[in-house]
This record gives sequence, structure tokens and C-alpha cells, in this order.
Amino acid sequence: MHPTDKKQNISKETGLSQNVEFIRSTYRKAVITGALSIMSVNINVFVDGILVGRRIGTDALAAINISLPIYLALCVVGSFFAAGTEIPAAKAIGIGDVSKRDNFFCTGLNVSVLASIIITVLALLFRNSLVDFLCSDELIRGYVMQYVVITLIGALPKIVIYIPFWYLRLDGKNLDVLFVYYMDMGVFGAGLASVIATALSCLYGLLRLFSKDSSYSWHPELVRNRKEWLEIITVGSPSAFNNLCATIRLLIINGMLMAHGGPKLVAIFTAVNGICGFGECITLGVPAAGSAMLGVFSGERDNGSCRLLLREEWKTGSISGAVFLALCAILSGAISKMYGLSENLLVPLVWMALSVFSALFLNILTTYYNMTSLNTWSNALIFLRVILMTYMGLLLVFSAHISPLAFLLFAELATVVVWWGRREFIIGEMKRIPAI
Repeated sequence: MHPTDKKQNISKETGLSQNVEFIRSTYRKAVITGALSIMSVNINVFVDGILVGRRIGTDALAAINISLPIYLALCVVGSFFAAGTEIPAAKAIGIGDVSKRDNFFCTGLNVSVLASIIITVLALLFRNSLVDFLCSDELIRGYVMQYVVITLIGALPKIVIYIPFWYLRLDGKNLDVLFVYYMDMGVFGAGLASVIATALSCLYGLLRLFSKDSSYSWHPELVRNRKEWLEIITVGSPSAFNNLCATIRLLIINGMLMAHGGPKLVAIFTAVNGICGFGECITLGVPAAGSAMLGVFSGERDNGSCRLLLREEWKTGSISGAVFLALCAILSGAISKMYGLSENLLVPLVWMALSVFSALFLNILTTYYNMTSLNTWSNALIFLRVILMTYMGLLLVFSAHISPLAFLLFAELATVVVWWGRREFIIGEMKRIPAI
């Protein structure tokens, strides 16, 4: 080999090694923050479930999960306006257009406030119809009404918190014990504590956004350009669609579990779903941590760096998933007691923890497709795994008379199988962007 060629090869190897280390170190710094941000979103429901289950019982625990679609519907609105305005604002920063950035920022904040006021008023007026839609069981309708009403009262901070959420990953839960135990306010108290904690978090986030060392300022303005509104709708829809599918999914699950096992089975799912929130630190937090880097690499058509980052995400998530599975199995008895349940949750928790691996793989794909402008395929995967395969999975477990929560694993695996069958077609459409 010619000495010059040898030096070039050494240089390439050195550059590749440095690139690997850069991606690995940068990603690992972001992944903890990403996981904690997901945990901060789920911690309210997790703690509410524990306190209500132990203090009041399984009917009230089931009521929390039955009321949860209202909470998720607020997330749809908040994520839509926050993501829809934040991404164009970030692009404006990239080209140095501060005025355009501020315009998108103020639009997101102003529209979020306006939407939350309208939703609160209308939903409270029709609260009886909402509760009738969510729950037909007279035994737990009272609990559902309490949780729905207090959730709607807290709609404004829940929606608006998505604006500072991109910068301040904060959520508080220390008020639940005061309201549920010492003031004996039951389900209403748990919901009230969550609302107050979210409101305080939202207030703190807004104060930080408008502090002296912040570059943001508020103006009573909205974007007026039709093209900019279309951009908000386009880039905000994937995040909102994901939350919308989660809302519909929960309605399907609650309805089918209630029909086959009553409040007791819904209470078991509520407990497992609370622990699943920690699993989402892996399935959602791991891909989210690399999304910004992936967007940069995709824009630069840097295939090698894209592959390296995706492998790092899968490696990190798989190791974390194995630890999560082991902890679920070991702590299943303690988790049952924590929620005030007499049933051992070992089997349901194992089904849920096993689903983390395929869910991680699918969320990595979904994030990749979002960053590379393949929103249709991203939304298709979300619809398949969150709604269609969940429904099919529930039908399967009930007809086969196996553990009801096995549907959690089936939904993820079935989606992977469908994707695998269509992967060549999808990759064929990705020739203009970095391939997986």
C-alpha cells in the first residue's frame, strides 16, 4: 500500500472513531434528560393511582383510568400548539430571524391560553354527557365525575405547560399526600393536587421563560400568514396525532376491560399502566433524546452518523429495558401492595415489560420517519400499534382465554411484523434521505 493511501485510511479511521465517540457522549448526556422529561409527564397519574388505590379502593382506582382520556385530550391540544410553533421557531433561530421566532412563540402561547379557556367552559357545561360517555357503571360514576371536573378546571395549566415544557422539565407531586390523606378529599383531592402541582410547574416555567436572562418576550400577536399556519398544522400534527391515538386507545381498553372484568380488571390495568409510565422513559425518552441530532444528520444527508445514532439508541434502550423487566418481576408483589390490590401483578407486569423492546424499536422508527419528513409512515405506525393492533390484541386474549394484559405485547409485536412485511417498500421511498 502506498504511504499516502495508508495515511488517508488512518485518518478516516481516526475520524470515524472520533465521530462515534462524539455521538455516544452527546447522546448519553441527552438521554437522562429525555427520560426524566417523560417521567415528569406520567408521575401525576402514577402517584394518584397509588394514593387513591390505598386510601379508597379498587373502584376509585378504576375511575382514575376511566377519566384519563380527558387528561390525554388536553395533551392533544397542548402538544399540537407547542410542537407546531416550536419547530418553526427553531428554524427561525437557525436563520437568525428573531422577530419570526418571537411571533411563533407568542402564537403558541396565546392560542394555547385561548383554546384552554374555550375547552374548559364548554366541557364543564357538558360534563354530564362526558361522564356518561366515559362510564356507564353507576358504582363508579361519582368518582369519575369528581376526577373529570377537577381535570377540566385545570385545563389551562395542563395545556399551557407544554410551552415552557420544552425548556423546563418540571412537575411536582408532593401535594397529593396532603389532599388525599390528611384532608380526606379522596379522588377529588388527588385530582386537585395534580392540578395545583401542574399549575405551579406551569407558572414557574413561564416565569423562567420571561426572566431577565431569557431572550423571549410576550406580545398580543399571532402569525397572520396562511403559509405559516399551514406549517404549524403540519409540524404539530404528528405529536397531537400520537396523543389522540393514545386517548382513543384508552377508551377502547377501558371499555373492553370493563365489559369483560368490571372495575377490578380496570383497576389492575390502572396499576400496570402506572408502572408502564416508567417504561415510557425508555420507549419514548430514548428516541426523543436523539431526535435533535437525528434531524441535523438527516438534513446533512449523513447516512453514517444516522446509523450510528440509531444503533446507540437501540443499545441504550435494550439494556434499560432488560433492567426494567427484571425490576418489574422482582418488585411485582410490592407494587400490588403499593396500589392496595390483593392480586399479585407478576404476570401482567411481565407482559407489559416485555412489550417495551418492540415498542422501543417502533418509536425509534417513528422518530426517524418524523425527522426525515416521512410523516405518513410515522402516523401509520402510530395508528397500527396504538389503536388497531391494541383492539385486535384484546379480541385475541379474550377469545383465547389467556391473561388479558397479554394484549400489550401482542399489539407491539404484530405492528413490527406488519412493518417488516412492508419495509422494502418504505425503504424504496427513502432513497432521497438517509436510509436506516
